[in-house]
Amino acid sequence: MLLTTFILAAICVVLAHGRSEPLMIDPPFLQPNQEDQFKDADKNTDGKLSFDEYLMKEKFWVDMQRENFKNRDANGDGFVTLQEEQAYVKKMEEEAKKQMEAYNQEKFSEYDENKDGMLSKTEMSAYADKYLGVLTDKAYDDFFSLSDINKDGKLNYKEFKEFDANWLGANLTFKPVPIRPFIAIDPPMPTKITTN
Repeated sequence: MLLTTFILAAICVVLAHGRSEPLMIDPPFLQPNQEDQFKDADKNTDGKLSFDEYLMKEKFWVDMQRENFKNRDANGDGFVTLQEEQAYVKKMEEEAKKQMEAYNQEKFSEYDENKDGMLSKTEMSAYADKYLGVLTDKAYDDFFSLSDINKDGKLNYKEFKEFDANWLGANLTFKPVPIRPFIAIDPPMPTKITTN
């Protein structure tokens, strides 16, 4: 249920982006059938839930936490030490950096149309317009010039990464977002996650 609720909330945020009034969703659409959820968790069918059974109402979350614990328990002894926790966090941070670097390289290559290893102002304008959703106005021109450290009129990969890392704080003008009508989902998405 937690994952379904998260996904539905994310969909609502996307649909509501740019709207002047709040997006309303019928609450039963977001709520699982409480009776089914209760019965699924009541393993001994006595009509009441122990704490362990109660946790199973959120089985997806429990399973996710079990997997998180298993990933951190490097030696498999059933305990997570501070050293194991720190090693896991460091490993995840390194993995995130690698993924971000690969992503940045992919975006740089995608917008480097002439494949000269540099992004011209025209190439960066396409990136700013299509990917960042900002207008290429005076504020953009000023930020491009500021990002162009060696003042050659183009951004090398390092300059591009700095541009990309700092553009939100650069007071750039966002393109207007058209108001999108609410789209009803027919038939409704399932709100119950079943596991084996």
